[in-house]
Amino acid sequence: ERVSFEQIDRAFGVSRTQEEHDCWRATNPIGATRPETLAEVRASNEACIRRGVSDALANAAVEGSAFTVTKRPSSVASAGNGAHVHGRVVRGGIVTFYHGPVYTPIIGRLKLLLAGSASEYVLCMHDSYVIDGRPTGGSAHGAGGTSLLCGAFVNHPPAGARPNAMFYPCVCDLASLPAPSVEALRQISWYDTPPLVSTGKQHTV
Repeated sequence: ERVSFEQIDRAFGVSRTQEEHDCWRATNPIGATRPETLAEVRASNEACIRRGVSDALANAAVEGSAFTVTKRPSSVASAGNGAHVHGRVVRGGIVTFYHGPVYTPIIGRLKLLLAGSASEYVLCMHDSYVIDGRPTGGSAHGAGGTSLLCGAFVNHPPAGARPNAMFYPCVCDLASLPAPSVEALRQISWYDTPPLVSTGKQHTV
């Protein structure tokens, strides 16, 4: 069932090199020496993001977060709503997640097509899974709030401006997460249809 769009991209000479390098720079100390190969950079990024996701999920229900994310009109012209951070985010930290059901590459896509229920926030991942983004985040604060559900509202910066956040896909192994983190993850991302190639113990976010 799974189709690797990343492998197809590589066949056409398209890679995520710049994204991987940007992620590494954002999550490592300024002046640190970057690994020589893209494979090493990607492995470092994946390990770092998994730790960050685990920490963000563990802190999801804790009062006194250093920042909150809310939904407000975007500062980018004609971009609709945007995600606005209040407080301070640690450099390289997880800001928010892309909230919504995850659909498998074939069965899930057919289900979306037949149901006609896909939103304007549908996001196709590099492993061909699809996330149908839900625009429900950013409406509450504190414990039990919705700061972690604002991924669909993060916009590209206007021409000439550098982004201050980036999207990075992460596959979470539920068996490696504590129970509170697993419950938090299930509120953020869930399989609409169980994948045929997985035990269901992994989630793409």
